[in-house]
Amino acid sequence: MQALAEKSAPNVIKVISQLSDGSPDFKGLLDNLLSLLHRLAIAQVLPESVENNLGDREQILNLSESFLKEDLQLFYQMGCKARVEIETAPDPKTSFEMLMLRMITFSPSSESLKPLNAGDNQKKKLNLDGINNTNKSVRNDKPSAAATALSEPKESEFSVKSNFNAPNDKEISCELDCAIKLETNEDWLSVFLKLNVTGMIENVFSNAQLKNCSGEDFYFRLDENAKTIYNDDMLPKLSSALSSYLNRKAIVHILSEQVDGETPSKLSARLKQEARQKMLDGFQQNSNVQKIINHFSGEISISSITTIDE
Repeated sequence: MQALAEKSAPNVIKVISQLSDGSPDFKGLLDNLLSLLHRLAIAQVLPESVENNLGDREQILNLSESFLKEDLQLFYQMGCKARVEIETAPDPKTSFEMLMLRMITFSPSSESLKPLNAGDNQKKKLNLDGINNTNKSVRNDKPSAAATALSEPKESEFSVKSNFNAPNDKEISCELDCAIKLETNEDWLSVFLKLNVTGMIENVFSNAQLKNCSGEDFYFRLDENAKTIYNDDMLPKLSSALSSYLNRKAIVHILSEQVDGETPSKLSARLKQEARQKMLDGFQQNSNVQKIINHFSGEISISSITTIDE
C-alpha cells in the first residue's frame, strides 16, 4: 500500500512479484485490498470510528494520510470492476498487475497530470504548437562534466500575442470567438489545456477524442484504458466543465467507439517521448561524451540517462 501511495510502479510490481512466490489467491488478495481501501477512506473522514480488532488502528490512521480522498474513491471503484476481470483472466497475476498500474496511471495526482506547483490549480501546459514543435527544456543546475556542452532549449511560452495596439469591439469579439473554437479534435487538444478541471473529470477528458459536434452537442470517443474510471453519472460534470470554458451551453456525449486519433493524454506522452529522444540524441552526439567514450573504450547505457526531474 505504501508503494501505491507513492505512485511507484516499480515498487508495486516488485511487491506483487514477491507475493507471487507464495502462489497467492489474487482474487482474495484483491478483496483484501478493497477492504483496506474502505478502512482508509473511513479513517480519513471518521478517524474515531476506525476499529482496532486487528490491532492495526494506528497503522491505518497513519497510512490514510498518504492518500488523497479522490485516489481512494477511484481505486475502490476500479478494484470493484476488476473483480470480474481477475476471475476470467488466463493469468490472475497479470490481471492484478494491470489493475495496480491503472490505479497509478489514472490517479488524479499521477505524474502525468500533476499541477505545476502545490498552489497552482492549472495543469502543465503543452506547447500550443506542440504538435509540430516538440522542444522541451532539460534543465540541470549542476551538469556533469560529460553533459557540460549540452545546450538547454528554452521552454516555449503558451501565450497569445496581440499584433495590434487599439482593438475595437468587433476585433475583440472576433478574437474571443476564435479562442473558443471547438469543431475538430485538433481544436480539442488545445481546448483541453485551458479547462479548469481536476481529478477523475480531468482524467476522462484527457483520454477523450472529439469525434464531432452539432450545435451544443459534443461527441467524444473514450480511450479503452480510461473506461474503467468512467460512468454515465459523470456526464453532467463533464458538460458543466466544458460549458464553463466555452461560455455557452455544451452537452457532452461519450460514445462506445474505439479511439482512432490522439487524445490529450496520448499527445502528452508522444511529446515527452520525442523530447526524450531528442535529448538522448544530443547527449550521444556531444563532443565531451564522445571523448570520454573513446578514452575509456566504453559505451553509453541508454536506460541510465534521465532528465534532472526524473
